[in-house]
Amino acid sequence: MTVLLYQLNKWDVKLFSSIFRLSEKQIVARLVYLISKSGDGYLYPVIAIVLLINSSAAGFQFLKTVSAAFMIEVPIYLLVKNTVKRSRPYAVLHDIKNIVVPIDKFSFPSGHTAGAVIIAMQLSYYLPPIQSILYLWATMVALSRVCLGVHYPGDIIAGGLLGWLSSWAGILLLI
Repeated sequence: MTVLLYQLNKWDVKLFSSIFRLSEKQIVARLVYLISKSGDGYLYPVIAIVLLINSSAAGFQFLKTVSAAFMIEVPIYLLVKNTVKRSRPYAVLHDIKNIVVPIDKFSFPSGHTAGAVIIAMQLSYYLPPIQSILYLWATMVALSRVCLGVHYPGDIIAGGLLGWLSSWAGILLLI
């Protein structure tokens, strides 16, 4: 098991370095910063309010299922993050300078990715015509976290899986 974890970490660090190098240009760093900020969660209540105003029945159902998904995701996220306690890339890889300051010191799993996947899945359920755009946005939020130096690819994969499972659980529980 230790050899497997070592190999996974080695792969994760190598892939991280390849993706992180994309943000070396100032214009790319600014763009990934803005993409990451869109996944901070501040826009999520605004989305719910807009849906409630434009389509009260679908908006109310969205609000219920997205709330359920986050009520499932957040405790699991906190438990895993505070159990695994994986250091962030910039804390371990000394040639890496993080572009943003995260709110905590652990990287696994990515909460931004989990949240973005929940929002993308939930909105896709109610707004199927923009599904591709939503999933592209969630993917970009996830990759931005690697480009900013605060997550490894394994962190965003785990965050995506957590968001996907939590979103489905929220939908299945309430529909």
